[in-house]
Amino acid sequence: MKKIKKGRRETVFKPSTFHLLPFLLLLYLLPFPFSPLPVVYATTPHTITIDGNLAEWRKDELIYDDSQNDSPWGAQNELHRLYATWDGSALYLGVSGVQKDGNNLIVYIDTSPLDGIADASLLKEPGNPAGMWWWRRGNKFAHGFRPDFQWHLYEMKLEPVEGHGFFRLRSDDTTANLNGSVEQKASGGGAGNIGYAEIKIPWQVLFGAASFPSGEEIRIAAAVTGGMDTRGTGDPSDDIFGSARDTIPDQKAGFPGVWHDSFTIDTWLALNLSGTSDGRSSVPRSLVVTPQSPSVAKVSWQPRGVIESNLDEYRLYYAKDGTDERYVRVASTETSAALEGLVAGATYHFFLRAVYSGVGEGGRSETLVSRLLRPSLAHSAQSVFCFPGKILDVEVESSAAPSAVALRYLFNTENVYRAAAMNIAGSKASYSLWMPSTPTTLKYYFEITDSAGTHLLPVAAPALSYAVKIEPRGSAYAPLSAKISTLDFGGGVLMEIPPGGLATATTIYFEYSSANGDLYGDGGLTARAYYDFYALDERGSRVGVVFEKPAAITLRYFDDDIAGVSEYALSVGRIAGARNVALKGTVSASENKISFVTPHLSRFAIFSGEAAVSSVAGPLKKVVRPIFNPSLGEVVEFDCETPAKIEIFDLRGRLIRSFDGNFWDGRDSLGSKTAPGVYLYRLSAPVSGRKKIYGSCVVIR
Repeated sequence: MKKIKKGRRETVFKPSTFHLLPFLLLLYLLPFPFSPLPVVYATTPHTITIDGNLAEWRKDELIYDDSQNDSPWGAQNELHRLYATWDGSALYLGVSGVQKDGNNLIVYIDTSPLDGIADASLLKEPGNPAGMWWWRRGNKFAHGFRPDFQWHLYEMKLEPVEGHGFFRLRSDDTTANLNGSVEQKASGGGAGNIGYAEIKIPWQVLFGAASFPSGEEIRIAAAVTGGMDTRGTGDPSDDIFGSARDTIPDQKAGFPGVWHDSFTIDTWLALNLSGTSDGRSSVPRSLVVTPQSPSVAKVSWQPRGVIESNLDEYRLYYAKDGTDERYVRVASTETSAALEGLVAGATYHFFLRAVYSGVGEGGRSETLVSRLLRPSLAHSAQSVFCFPGKILDVEVESSAAPSAVALRYLFNTENVYRAAAMNIAGSKASYSLWMPSTPTTLKYYFEITDSAGTHLLPVAAPALSYAVKIEPRGSAYAPLSAKISTLDFGGGVLMEIPPGGLATATTIYFEYSSANGDLYGDGGLTARAYYDFYALDERGSRVGVVFEKPAAITLRYFDDDIAGVSEYALSVGRIAGARNVALKGTVSASENKISFVTPHLSRFAIFSGEAAVSSVAGPLKKVVRPIFNPSLGEVVEFDCETPAKIEIFDLRGRLIRSFDGNFWDGRDSLGSKTAPGVYLYRLSAPVSGRKKIYGSCVVIR
């Protein structure tokens, strides 16, 4: 049968031989070859007549079968069923339910995440933006659902002349009557009587184009709501309007006890608009794939509403992408099924059909395309390695125990990837790779073989590989932050700056150099490696960095740096002029790291041998850099056994600054830089009985 439209009515035309004679005669007279006009078939395999009768709707077009005993207002204020399907020209909706006592049904439709409303209580009267709409309600909408349209009935009655029907909802809360653009009809209804309603909404109305909106999504929620109490004052500001008391789908939140308290709709149905092989609209099932292992996955889905009557079983179909393999059927009476023997990392297509007694298979669900997870692979890559000529330790971990792992790598002067077998210990594999002594770039990826096959990391390797720049200098940006800022210089060198630790955001640079010799020529102290930290001024010259609060630094050392030395005999110090300042460090021998805290940056060294500085009686061991330039980040440092109270005076005896610590950065109590000149200091030890120590220092520019 073919439908011939006349206005908003439809006439069923049944062709006969008599009717076809003129057309057959025309074919006979036309010259050959004859190319017939294309035939356009509707997506739905049957006709939906908009007459308020839901008997023609199929079981697989029932998208929500709601409980008829879940409304707090009782069985005479309930939603029953919601149907949906579509063809190439329009969306069709069918709904059944019952209301009384002035309550009503509203179906909210969301077609765009960018438009729509968040609060139905603000809606304006159609054609009158200054007036509040009688059909506004106390419904609000959770993030992800912003209705663009509203279809409403009063006690399941549809009377457009009374303001019922289909309306546009705009983001500025204005509305528009679209009853002339849709076909709609209701039957039954009235106070406490079950009613039925249908609507046909053209795609042109919903999406602004007449063509089928393939790939789009429609979100729908229906609600039984309270009516409107205008209070009879004529002032809309004191109107009381109802909100939802029964919904499709069921909501996460409970309804408020008072009928006119606002309610937020937090759950909705989503229809993905796509064609299917059997020409029918897909039934939303919310298919979800959850990997259980590299070769096993669990597929779960949602039943349509609370009840699926006459259901025998579900049939899940799946096929692997890129093959001619037919879909495999798995039967389940539950709402999930476990699939075994899958190929890790492959892409699969899934869809579902429900089987009903006496009917057979219903229409297929939406198709879910999912790439099956490979074993969980983890690798911490770094972009810069500032230790030319040293070993880069590479490690990768897999959730499935690997049988073999190959590191494939090359340097930027090479064209072919080399292969190195990595050492496997449980789920981890490691390899120590020597870096060239000159700057270059390392590229590498992993081939990991386990019981499920061989996997690459990164997935797109070797076209996409990890890249590490081997450079003599690294850098990290140190921001002003209200939380701890962690700077990673690569290769295990880290810096943690506490909140408020810097007065000015800056980029900090880092350089490493090997050293192995007597530091002072006295045979007692040997520097094993140097670590320079600095900033650059506007001229590109190196300057120090002074922290408002001490920063924590972790240095990486190498086995060849400390050859023949016990790691527990290592210490760390800051190089200051001709001498050094000892710092209390903590050694982590398993990670080849030493950590310490410092109030400012300059050059540091890892030492072996005697203690970095011999103990001197009294609170002050020595003064480091008594002549200093604060503009270069320099400080005068008082190397004390414990932090001391420091007082700074000018030559007239005026107190410039008083504080507890072990260095002065050349600033007064207001934080301003002092003028160049000679200043006096007085140190008081926190331990009673110790004498105060006096001396002088010089600020230069």
